[in-house]
Amino acid sequence: MVSSCFGRSLAVLALASFTAVVAAVPAYAQEQVRLFSIPAQALASALLEYSRQSDILVVVAPGLIAGKRSPGVSGAYTPSAALAKLLIGTGLKPIRAPNGGFTLASAFPQVAARDDDDDPVVSTLSEIIVTATRRAEPVSKVGEGISVVTGDQLDLRSANSLQDVVALTPGLSLQSYGSPGYGSIEIRGISPQSVGATVAVYIDDIPFGGSSNLSEGGDFTPDLDPADIQRIEVLKGPQGTLYGASSLGGVIKYVTKQPSLERTQADASEDVSFTEAGAPSGKVRASFSTPVVQDELAVRASAYYRRIGGFIDDVGVRGQAANSGYDWGLRGTLLYKPAPDLSINLNAMTQQSSVEGLDTVDLNPKTLQPLDGSLAELRYTPEEFAYKTSLASAEIYWNTRYGTLLSATSISEIEPENHQDVTLDLESLGVNVSPSNPVGGTGHHSDRQDTQEVRFTSNRIGDLEFIAGTFLQYERLADGNIYPFYTAAGQPEMSNLAGADYKYGTLNEAAGYLNATWFILPRIDLTLGSRFSRINQTRSQDIGGLLYTGSATSFSYNAQSFQASPKTYSAGLRWRAAPNVMYYLRAASGYRPGGGRSIPPGAPAGFSPDYDPDSIWSYEAGVKVRALGDRFSLDADGFWIDWTNIQSLVYIGQFNTDGNGGTARSRGLELQMDYMPMKGLVVGGNGAYTDAIFTQTINTFVNGERLFLVPKYTVTLTADYTFPIRDDWIANLGGDYAYTASELDITNYPLPAYGILNFHAGIERAPYRLNLYVKNAANRRAYIGDFGYFADEPPYTVVLYRPLTVGIAFSQSF
Repeated sequence: MVSSCFGRSLAVLALASFTAVVAAVPAYAQEQVRLFSIPAQALASALLEYSRQSDILVVVAPGLIAGKRSPGVSGAYTPSAALAKLLIGTGLKPIRAPNGGFTLASAFPQVAARDDDDDPVVSTLSEIIVTATRRAEPVSKVGEGISVVTGDQLDLRSANSLQDVVALTPGLSLQSYGSPGYGSIEIRGISPQSVGATVAVYIDDIPFGGSSNLSEGGDFTPDLDPADIQRIEVLKGPQGTLYGASSLGGVIKYVTKQPSLERTQADASEDVSFTEAGAPSGKVRASFSTPVVQDELAVRASAYYRRIGGFIDDVGVRGQAANSGYDWGLRGTLLYKPAPDLSINLNAMTQQSSVEGLDTVDLNPKTLQPLDGSLAELRYTPEEFAYKTSLASAEIYWNTRYGTLLSATSISEIEPENHQDVTLDLESLGVNVSPSNPVGGTGHHSDRQDTQEVRFTSNRIGDLEFIAGTFLQYERLADGNIYPFYTAAGQPEMSNLAGADYKYGTLNEAAGYLNATWFILPRIDLTLGSRFSRINQTRSQDIGGLLYTGSATSFSYNAQSFQASPKTYSAGLRWRAAPNVMYYLRAASGYRPGGGRSIPPGAPAGFSPDYDPDSIWSYEAGVKVRALGDRFSLDADGFWIDWTNIQSLVYIGQFNTDGNGGTARSRGLELQMDYMPMKGLVVGGNGAYTDAIFTQTINTFVNGERLFLVPKYTVTLTADYTFPIRDDWIANLGGDYAYTASELDITNYPLPAYGILNFHAGIERAPYRLNLYVKNAANRRAYIGDFGYFADEPPYTVVLYRPLTVGIAFSQSF
């Protein structure tokens, strides 16, 4: 039966070849909701069944769908929405024909996909299906702020870290502390004012990075190499109902590439680059995917290694190219589909990075002029940084006639280790240290997280659809900081410590959530959501030494436990005013657990050993438009956020510890646009205005002052041109310019505004691609972060954007 259906569908598709779609149905009629029931099957037969159930024929070249499968669709949808679901994971997108039907084309403009006039360059903007809202839907139909960066965009720009994603995402910013994985992420002005993360990170359906502030997620952000990434989705605004604690500002979701059940494919790439006044860098990566049992069992494996050429000279202990290093990663995935409606996905990955020094230089804080040279620093102890991450997960999907049931289980671990020269800092505090008797700080952090989530995502049942689930997690954390004196040879004396601080803790969470959507009218729907959690935490601390107690042999110990039962809510309204125009309103709350803290020397009597949770309410309104025959897209929104009981640093004399800093407000506007004025040319831009200020004077924060680490303006302009040269050869040219306004560091010291200009150009003929790129083409000395705790006295240490870098990349697919 399936074979017969497949043969009939191939006959229909071959007869139509590259021609337009038949069945002229008025656009308004096509957008009426219909009931679809199409099981997972070969894509060709699924399209034939779609045409039967929708009365709309889809015509496409047989070669474009050969060997592909569709996940199917079940429920009440408009024809365009149902077709989008049928095409999930196929790499194809629907194009509306003038007579009302559809043709299919590659969803990736840079791939040599034939358009309907046999031109290798597509003529419309692609529509991306996203899953960050826990339901697959086109990004233009998501009723909240969301940005998507595709793996192909990252490849063209030879991206290596999250820093390369920031410019393409309005409302997202990153303050670096000198290495990938070492920095603070903020969305819409909700930036870490202390050590706790305000943005949650997910890999597919798996949380990655701890919820406890003891993990110091505000300083150590999981930063995956994009070697095996399909796309990165950034949800903006609190996501407390679906994603829980520590998603105050939003969620960054990495969507990884999956094995193919139909065909074998291997990919490899090589990249070499040269940085002004620095050592060369190089990167190799490879991936392999193959079915083990056709249509049933498949595996995928990938690996990469990158040598990072340094460009900072340490005139103290490290010498030239002091910030050189490396990173590498491995990932393996097994996909098992024992039945059409059941799939099991097993994943394992590890990634490690290590640098001998940070991307930092020393400035005079009053003039911002370099003290030791524009690409130099003076250190008395080494400043290495290392970051290890690992993840093992199992995701089981069962598609029923009523919806999809998911079980997601994971074990993950994050282990950052940082070293910092604190000699001058401690000397300014009166500790008996000096350049001839230096002290370095070493922090080793470990966060082990076990999670289990069970979620049911319903199909549309009459006028309703819903998402319901439970979530369990257990975290074990260790955070050790020691301050050894160093010998003249640059070696730490572990028996001679200026201070030591060891912290251990756990976090247990059990949560349940429900999101339900009511389709009030064919074009208007209302979504309400809530989440209830029960969180238990423990924390113990062993602290002592000259720095903390005034005695090299004196230590103190304390243990604490905390409980909380937070509730979060969300509400959203969507109005599809026209097939390609949608307006939306959304209100949502977010929550972050409190925790224990160190009691610094000089703290007043009764100083509490713990601090409270903080919370957020966010309100936004937006519009999303696709027009001019899918050659123009617009996504604009405005938001207002109230932040209560902010977790922030509290200063006691020259020391600081975690605490609460009153209230704040963040409001702003965001805009994303893309326009294709001619075939192959896409010009675009994005911008964000974020006005984030404290609204209460408490501790060291003053009503009306700007929040730390938040640029008021960001603007990015992009252009990409893909065009045929001859035969099957395709060329591409492109560039982008990203401007970031000044922002305040955590001591209220301003970091200057900067702009970064990048170019790329390439040529490809399947299966080969050659790409040239220039990063920071104007060789701007841009400061993208700092260590500003002692910025009133030299040296003022800032993080430098990598100088002018020129590179070449070559990739092959087999």
